[in-house]
Amino acid sequence: MKTVVVANPHASNGRVGRKWADYARRLETAFGPVDFLQTAARSEASILVRRAIRAGAQRIVVVGGDGTVNEAVNGFFENDHAIGAEVCLAVWPVGTGCDFARSIGLTGASFEYALDGAEERRIDLGKASFVDQAGGLASRYFVNISSFGSSGVIVDKVNATSKLLGAGASYFIGALRGLVAYRNQAVRLRIDTTLEVEMVINTVVAANGRYFGGGMMMAPHAVLDDGALDIVVIGDIGVTAFLRDAPRLYQGLHLGQAYVRSFRAKQVEVQPLGKVPVLLELDGEQVGRLPVRYEIVPRALRLLLPRLNANDGRK
Repeated sequence: MKTVVVANPHASNGRVGRKWADYARRLETAFGPVDFLQTAARSEASILVRRAIRAGAQRIVVVGGDGTVNEAVNGFFENDHAIGAEVCLAVWPVGTGCDFARSIGLTGASFEYALDGAEERRIDLGKASFVDQAGGLASRYFVNISSFGSSGVIVDKVNATSKLLGAGASYFIGALRGLVAYRNQAVRLRIDTTLEVEMVINTVVAANGRYFGGGMMMAPHAVLDDGALDIVVIGDIGVTAFLRDAPRLYQGLHLGQAYVRSFRAKQVEVQPLGKVPVLLELDGEQVGRLPVRYEIVPRALRLLLPRLNANDGRK
C-alpha cells in the first residue's frame, strides 16, 4: 500500500519539526516505506494531499493538529468532487487542541498502540457553505465540528497566542477573552425543512464529532457515521454563566440547561439578523462569517479508526 505522510512541522509550537527524525522513524516502523511531505504554509496540506492522491497514494497519514487534519480532509476533494473515495486517512494528533483525536478515542494512547487493532471505517463529513474572510462565497468540509458566535471570536484569540500553556489553559483563557469581547447576536435557524426559529445566541455548534474548544464535550451524543449533524445551541448567556457552568461543558452535562437547545439534522441554514458580523470556525480555524448552510455528507471519508476507549490512558 502506497502511504504518504503529510506533516505540519509547526504543530504543537514546532514540536513536530524539532522531533522530526523520531517521528519519521516511528512512522516507517508503523507503515513500512512511506513518502514524507511537510507543509510550509497555511492551507498547503490540502494541496499536498490532492497531489498525493493524484499520484496514486492509497493511504494518507496526517501529523498535526485539528487545522492540519481539516486541510487534509479537504484535499480529498477537488472542485467539490471526491477524488480519494477509496483512499484511507490516518491521523497522528500533534497539536494544541486535537479535539478530533478525542472524538475518535486517541487521547491518552501512543500512535503505535492506537494502530494495534485499528480498522478502516467510512465516516460522515460536514459541509459548510458560508461567506469567507474576503467577502466571497466559499464551501469547506469539516470532519469534527463547525461553530459560530462567540466561538468564532475565541478561535481567533486562541490562534493568535503561542499556546505555550497547553490546550486546556490556552482555550480557557481564549474563551474568557472572546466572551468578554463578543456580544450575543440574533440569528434565524432553519432545521431541515421542519423547523424555523429565531433566537439570540452565544454559540451554535454543528457537530459530527463530540469535542471542541480544547476538550469541551459540546455534542456528547454525536456519532461520526450516523448520517446526521448534532446541532447544539448555547443561548443568551455571558461570562458569568460560562464560568459557572464550564465544568458541565467539559463533561458533556450541559444539554439539560435552560439556555441550551439541541437538534439532529441533515441540513441547517442560518441567517444573521443583526448588522454585526457573526464569525464562523471549522475544526478550530476561523474561516469567515454567516450566513451559513450546513449539510451532512454521509460515508464520505475512509478513516483508520482505532479500537480505543478515550479514557484508556495506556502509552
